[in-house]
Parts: sequence; C-alpha cells; structure tokens
Amino acid sequence: MLNSSLSLAVIAGTCASLLALTQLLTDERIEHNIRARDARLITELAGTTAPASSTWSGDVWNLCNDTVLARTKVAGYGGRISLLIAMTVKPKKHSLRGLRVVSHSETPGLADFLQQPDRGWLSELSGRNHAQIRAADGVTGATITSKAVLTGVLKAFAYTQDRGAIPGDCSP
Repeated sequence: MLNSSLSLAVIAGTCASLLALTQLLTDERIEHNIRARDARLITELAGTTAPASSTWSGDVWNLCNDTVLARTKVAGYGGRISLLIAMTVKPKKHSLRGLRVVSHSETPGLADFLQQPDRGWLSELSGRNHAQIRAADGVTGATITSKAVLTGVLKAFAYTQDRGAIPGDCSP
C-alpha cells in the first residue's frame, strides 16, 4: 500500500512539473501571438496600423484619424462575447466602421456568422449610425447572440456619442 502511494505521488509530481515547465516555455509565445492577433484586428478595422504613440484609455482608443476603437464584452447565449469595434467619429456623425468578434462560446453552427465579419449580417452593420443599429434585426435562430452583438455596438456608441472630446491625445 505504501509503495502504491509513493508511486502515485511520484507520478503526480512528475505531471505537475511537466505542466509547470510547459507553461513556463509557452507563456511568452502565447502572449506574443495574442499581441500579433490584436494588431492584425486593429489594422483590419482601422484601415491602417495603429500609431505607436497611442494606447487604450479604458476601453477606448482614439486613432486620431476620425477612427475610434472600442472594446467591450457582452453576455451572449453561451457566455461572454468579446468585441473589438471601430467607429468613424466626426462631429455629429458617428457610424460603425466595422467590428470583430475576438472571442465567444456561442453554439457552433448557429453562431458561425460571428466568424464572418466581411459578409452576411455582421458586414451589413457597417456604416450604420446609432439609430440604425438600434433598429437592426437579429439573426433568425441566433436571436440572443445577435442581440448581444448589437448591445455591444450600442455600448461603443455610448463611449463616443455626445462627448465633447474622445479620449486620446492627437497632438503632433
């Protein structure tokens, strides 16, 4: 009995050590890949690379080219949906430039449209203003998911709408 317990303890210790070593060896690479993905998404949405001198101010990033990025999380059917949203912000003219779903755990098959930002329902939202987003229909069969995305976009409008200044320093 003692021999079996000792063997089990050695196996458990070995497994724990291997897991810790794997995490140590992959943390930096994973973080690099996340930063690269975020940079790619920002470039896709903004149409240009983000200026190195700018950063997020809370959940808003003013890119100083009439584009503001907003990040938000909303409750979907299967859990949290993380969104990255680009807004065109001009005096008295705010519109959705585009959005990307960064992560979600929605039902495969029904929520596949979340991974297709350049066609279908998500692409049809681009160019719409606040009132048009409020009036937008959801996706049949994925009503909760699509309404959650619309809620996230409306949050982005709230970040930028009716403010005298958008966070971020745009001075040269």
